[in-house]
Amino acid sequence: MMRRNILMMMTLRKKKELPYLCFTAEVANSSVTLNKVGSPVPNTIQYSYDGKNWDDYTFGSTIQLINIKDKVYFRNADSFDDSNPRDFTIDDANRYSFSIGSDSRVKASGDIQSLIDRNVVTKIARRFRLLFVNCSGLTTPPKLGAETLVGYSYYRMFEGCTNLNAIPELPATQLISNCYRQMFSGCTILSSVKLTPTSLNTGVFRSMFSGCTNLSSVKVNFTNWRETISATLDWLSNVSANGTFVCPVALDTTVARNASTIPSNWIVKKEGYYSNSKFYNDAELTTESVLTAGEYYIDIPTNVEYYYDGTDLTPQN
Repeated sequence: MMRRNILMMMTLRKKKELPYLCFTAEVANSSVTLNKVGSPVPNTIQYSYDGKNWDDYTFGSTIQLINIKDKVYFRNADSFDDSNPRDFTIDDANRYSFSIGSDSRVKASGDIQSLIDRNVVTKIARRFRLLFVNCSGLTTPPKLGAETLVGYSYYRMFEGCTNLNAIPELPATQLISNCYRQMFSGCTILSSVKLTPTSLNTGVFRSMFSGCTNLSSVKVNFTNWRETISATLDWLSNVSANGTFVCPVALDTTVARNASTIPSNWIVKKEGYYSNSKFYNDAELTTESVLTAGEYYIDIPTNVEYYYDGTDLTPQN
């Protein structure tokens, strides 16, 4: 009984993670500022140090995070009206964007949707272009909870974030033109990324990782390059010279190797379903895969990797 009571008390004391966009200091004397550039759509933003007590924020005022683990939360003062949605950014010259002190290191958490919806319930994204551009002190990205995007939703969102160590999950199922364009360009310490979208639209991944000089591992779920609409134009320009590209077995990897497809020296590994010395595109084993010599093939159910030499599939592990 005593043990149960202790466990219950520990559970009650455990802080529930708040949904609001939050910045947490990883080094002392960090700072965060939300700037108003030009004349963006009017928004009243609030801030809080505990997620309970809120004050209206004055754009351009710097919030000091004196101690490690100090936090600041941001949210919109209003709830989101799906029938009459307001934007957060108009264009590059009329927008809101964060800046982080040059000697700061902060990690973000919570959902950026709180910037347009105080209740953080809407799954419809607005434009957050250039929201964290050149925030070199940002180490961890926030949650991007939207499932429906608009054109240029996250354009150049993390560009120049040279200490960003990972990308957020991208749960959106409806990709509108250029929604991820240049989103992580110049994020020089990114080394590995996984992209969940299964289909592409005009320019959605265009220059997405350009200048990510340490990027050496990319995993995708799409099965068509959509070259005629520049879906991946220059998306891997100026990344690591050597790396690994993992994709569905149905994706054509015999295309010309370049920055718009797969870097020339990267190893290709394709995921599918192995049965009786053959690979298939689907778990039902109805569509046999077309194999390419010199590539590796991974059986999804067993995670066994095979190398195809043009004649035989040889297990590697």
